[in-house]
Amino acid sequence: MALAMGWDEWARHDAVALAGRVRRGELTAAELAAQVAAGVARVNPVLHAVVELFDDAVADPHAAGARADGFFAGVPFLMKDLGPTMAGRLQEMGSRFMQGNRATEDAFLTGQMRRAGLNLLGRTTTPEFGVCSSAENPAMYITRNPWDTAYTTLGSSAGTAAAVAAGVLPLSHATDGGGSIRIPAGANG
Repeated sequence: MALAMGWDEWARHDAVALAGRVRRGELTAAELAAQVAAGVARVNPVLHAVVELFDDAVADPHAAGARADGFFAGVPFLMKDLGPTMAGRLQEMGSRFMQGNRATEDAFLTGQMRRAGLNLLGRTTTPEFGVCSSAENPAMYITRNPWDTAYTTLGSSAGTAAAVAAGVLPLSHATDGGGSIRIPAGANG
């Protein structure tokens, strides 16, 4: 499958630049989603940063809820698997106990993200219930640092930090109650 751009060009775009290219008709939201899906396929076997990609949001971002009239106009966005819920989507919080837990409605923040035009196309890893500072639960996954896979990403926004640092996408959901994104952002560059 041909991608919309090479990885070096992709890395030069932040979310605002990608949205601008979509608004100008140079790229489509579906092309951006396909680029992220290809990035996940490239790095996830080693990093274990993404729990799930939503096939429908990759294939048709607008039908999956990304608003073309939002500021971010279909820019791909991964959601940390802890925090705001997405209607009909799994939210397992890094826990075997929560496997199969499916949200019944969008959280307020999720609705705001959709109104902003973000294409919520998957879930990223987190420690079990966000409790410890790295996503190293062998029963679920061990998220690795893209700069040196012998090291952790820290956490609790582990998958987000790894995916952004690896160049999969320029923007991804994280939370921070006690360093949950500040710490992995520092550890993953």
